[in-house]
Amino acid sequence: MGGGEGENPINEDIVLVKDCCRGAELKIGEYMFAAWSERGIYTTLPLRLVTLDEDLNARRDTILIHEGNWHYVHPNRSGDRLLLVKSNFFGVSVGALYEYNVPLGTLRLLRDSTVNVSSAVYWPGDEDRLVYYSYGQMQGTTPLGEGAGYYVLDLTTGADSLLVGHLSSGGLREMVNGFDLSPDGRTLLYPNVRAPRTGFLPPQAVAYDLETGNLDTLAVSFDQSWVRIGLWLRYSPNGRQILYCSYPTGATGHITNDDSQVGLIDRATLARRILDVNTTPGGRSVQLAPTWSPSGRHIAYGSSKLFEHEGAKGRYSLYILKDVR
Repeated sequence: MGGGEGENPINEDIVLVKDCCRGAELKIGEYMFAAWSERGIYTTLPLRLVTLDEDLNARRDTILIHEGNWHYVHPNRSGDRLLLVKSNFFGVSVGALYEYNVPLGTLRLLRDSTVNVSSAVYWPGDEDRLVYYSYGQMQGTTPLGEGAGYYVLDLTTGADSLLVGHLSSGGLREMVNGFDLSPDGRTLLYPNVRAPRTGFLPPQAVAYDLETGNLDTLAVSFDQSWVRIGLWLRYSPNGRQILYCSYPTGATGHITNDDSQVGLIDRATLARRILDVNTTPGGRSVQLAPTWSPSGRHIAYGSSKLFEHEGAKGRYSLYILKDVR
């Protein structure tokens, strides 16, 4: 892409909800990760809640936690409870896992920073359980492989158990492990990021059947890119579609050298459709972690401008793509 603004207009179904860098009510930070609940859209960094009016415009933008390197956020459906990762490093989600009670404003430590948690989701239909991904034991910023995988955690007893072991060859280059559970709780869907030091391959989506233990690498080809190695996956509320984002290394930092691709996968046929989520007139943009609205009608996401000549990206603003079909 590229060229003048007339050659690459912005999709008319895109709504700018919060601009990180302009406006009368600027706040610190940006809108990198987005997670939509019935209360509104939670974003980081820092942790904040953006409530919406009926026209999907921002009604209120409230910072919930001012300090701390909170990268990842995942709410329950009502938005009363959040799963958060307080990262050990800037630019990657790996560290301690917390649960945040929104009405009370309290934090509960679930797993400390030595567990190296990247992400977590509540179990569908049972919010006393969750699944989290751990990079396992690490030497500096390098996962060693031991203990890496997906774990189910019982919030009542505090006990956890390994569902399936996994460590992508990309390690922390994926920046966040974008796995999800199907709405019926039968399938763990996770990314396989193939980014060894010797070269890059497109990421893969892997489905793990929690009843049979069978692994299935989905027959979906993601576009080859030198640096677009990460993969974020989210089931639609009815489980019929998978929202994906294939994003470049450095998407959580400043240097990316590529844009992102966001699209939908039909779960029955595996047909893939690219969505036009570009937010830069006449240019390209970087997206990281799109999220469905609770109804499955809209998609919210953070997006930043890609400065193509410098290979750098700007700060993330919050957008909504309306009426996704």
